[in-house]
Amino acid sequence: MGDSITEGAVASVDKAVGDIVREDAVIAQIETDKVTIDVRYTEKEAGRVTAVLVSPGDTVAVGQPVASV
Repeated sequence: MGDSITEGAVASVDKAVGDIVREDAVIAQIETDKVTIDVRYTEKEAGRVTAVLVSPGDTVAVGQPVASV
C-alpha cells in the first residue's frame, strides 16, 4: 500500500486453506477509500495455503499477514 495508507478493509479472500498458490497469485484484495490492492504470493516456488488469517470486512494494517503458506 502507499506511504500515506496505514490500513484497509479486506474486500475479498481469494484462496482457501489447502489451495496451491504459484508466484503472482492473488491471495486477497484490500480496499482503502482510494484504491483496491491485490495481495499477491511472491515466492518463486509454489506453496499450499495452510491458514487464512483474515475475513472480508476485517480491517488490516500495512504489513499484517493475511494468510500462511
